[in-house]
Amino acid sequence: MKCTLCGQEFNETSAHTACKGCGFAKDCSLVKCPNCGFEDVPVPNWIRNFFRKKQHHAAVQTCDSLNIRLDQLEVRRKVKVTDVETQNRSALQKIIAIGALPGTELFLIRRFPSYVLQIGRSQFSIDRELASLIYVAPCSGDGRS
Repeated sequence: MKCTLCGQEFNETSAHTACKGCGFAKDCSLVKCPNCGFEDVPVPNWIRNFFRKKQHHAAVQTCDSLNIRLDQLEVRRKVKVTDVETQNRSALQKIIAIGALPGTELFLIRRFPSYVLQIGRSQFSIDRELASLIYVAPCSGDGRS
């Protein structure tokens, strides 16, 4: 684990050791940095596994000819997210927040001045940099007009 305040790397056991003096230590889900004392929520296992998978396959993975980056997609296309390429936690958090994870279907509404996409009944606006990290493939019945 890495403290988001001071940058100190530590493991979960040392984080729980730092909480021993607290009366809420048994029921608390926060992780306390042993270096600076900053408390943060723990990273969920599925995000931790997502990063491990990305780091493991980053060197050998190539983009399939059917997969394109979202920033290269023409408008009014329904596509399915196939991959998210990022080592940037901030960018990944934004992608997770809008729900553009692999397997998700989305519809690209507009590209300019920002990328507007629809996921389910929600619409989101993202910049070109974020759109370039999302790989997509065409869906059957892609919604072209």
